[in-house]
Amino acid sequence: MKNKVLSWLSYVSIGIIIQCFVIVQMCNVREAVEIGGEYLILPAMIMVRVALADAFGEEK
Repeated sequence: MKNKVLSWLSYVSIGIIIQCFVIVQMCNVREAVEIGGEYLILPAMIMVRVALADAFGEEK
């Protein structure tokens, strides 16, 4: 159980870091703070992680 929690924490942490980097880059490109697809990176990563866990039969 502990390894599974740490696995999810590291996965979410990486997603947050990537999302923050992309949001800053896109705000610089647009020269404004606007909502775009970059805000969906973390939810998409979580959905992919859940789908992969189901596909490979990971314990719940």
